[in-house]
Amino acid sequence: MREQDKVIRYGGEEFVVLLPHTTK
Repeated sequence: MREQDKVIRYGGEEFVVLLPHTTK
């Protein structure tokens, strides 16, 4: 599991803030 996935599972909206370029 990647660190990014951990952030997504930790808080769905938080990963959007940490990885804005990933949402596009």
